Amino acid sequence: MEKLYYHFAIATLLLGATFPSVAQQPEALPGRIHVKVSSELASQLDDTGDRPPQTDDTFNTLSQQLNVRQVSRVFPTAGKYEHAHRSYGLHLWYEVTFFDSIPVALTEVLNRYRQLEDIRVAEPVYRMSLNVMPQPAVAVSDPDFGDQWHYENTGQSNGTPGADIRLRRAWEIEMGREDVIVAILDGGLDPTHDDLAAAMWVNSLEANGESGRDDDGNGYVDDIYGYGFGDNRGRITPQRHGIHVGGTVGAVSHNGTGVAGVAGGSGVGDG
Repeated sequence: MEKLYYHFAIATLLLGATFPSVAQQPEALPGRIHVKVSSELASQLDDTGDRPPQTDDTFNTLSQQLNVRQVSRVFPTAGKYEHAHRSYGLHLWYEVTFFDSIPVALTEVLNRYRQLEDIRVAEPVYRMSLNVMPQPAVAVSDPDFGDQWHYENTGQSNGTPGADIRLRRAWEIEMGREDVIVAILDGGLDPTHDDLAAAMWVNSLEANGESGRDDDGNGYVDDIYGYGFGDNRGRITPQRHGIHVGGTVGAVSHNGTGVAGVAGGSGVGDG
């Protein structure tokens, strides 16, 4: 079966799942903005150790006028992957945080930064949330495969017969392979879940447990099963929708436990 790797906290991969609702007017977080800076300014900021820069240039002058508390990279130094981060320009993104008293409105803050020569982008930081539409409670186990209409729709739940992904037919060709890793971009998975534990990708270089150190030098501490970018830590916080999506992709199938996963193996130890 494909191994699952939890990677982020935004729902993007949904197979037969209810789509999350999207806020029409996202809420901007107070007291912080994101800016993309020039390579020259990024080099200066790298030398500040994530403190408010002290050199006398237009960026720093404006930051002092606007009561800036800290300037830090949005994407932290990535260890052995730092070269790749820089090749995509991730090192150019910084978060500017302010003390409680900002002398002007957020729109004015953004406009003033946008006028600087070394600023390529200045934008608000929006509050992230996952608002999932209610789903009916159903029994989740392989014997109830017939209730998973998105796999094989026979008209159950007043659905349209045949409106499914033809999963039985796909399983005749492939049930999943261990050498394929799928990143789940959603709420957190539960690595100890009875129907997911055997399908989880494990970072062997971090597998000694939560040490509080970046053992493999990739820029993320204790990313044993992936990383929770929503709360910026290695331990993943389980979330109902993330577990649902992970189960849809790779829950161990044909084992009499939980749901059937699209790439969940045959239930005889081949996953």
